[in-house]
Amino acid sequence: MKTKSMVKVAAFAAILGSAVSAHALVLTISSFGSYLVAGNTATFTESVVYQSTIPAASPFTTLTAVFDIPSQTGTATYMNADDSQELVYNFIITGTAFNGPFEAAAGTWSYASGKGDYANFASGSGTNTINIDTLDQTSLFTTKGELLPVPEPASIAAIGIGVLGLIRLRKK
Repeated sequence: MKTKSMVKVAAFAAILGSAVSAHALVLTISSFGSYLVAGNTATFTESVVYQSTIPAASPFTTLTAVFDIPSQTGTATYMNADDSQELVYNFIITGTAFNGPFEAAAGTWSYASGKGDYANFASGSGTNTINIDTLDQTSLFTTKGELLPVPEPASIAAIGIGVLGLIRLRKK
């Protein structure tokens, strides 16, 4: 094959790879509700009040989170009403601030599993904040971040064709 043809094949494969590959899901979710402390565990039960996902994904209705106070770690689960959509992530609190009866905690999260639009991701991470009012035991979770897709076979094949074309081009 001529050099020009190989360059065209490599460029086509790169374009095809980017066109058919899955994209990251960028999300912001806020929920409001209550929490209960029993021993060293805090359990949060909240309703989702805001959700933005790019690209669009099915909305959640509830959040349940269990937080181990001594280790500052927990697991959060967002679900929809019929349990067909779910996002589960592990989180760790890295900083807290107190202002009278109010506490703000901030940390990071990492993707654990999902169902529906939130399944089949290779990984995911972001930040989360938890604001609590100890007087009336209300809480507000805010989760931001992105989920990264598992590469699709077509994407891997297209990238492979492009790489082979470049290798062949380099040999000439």
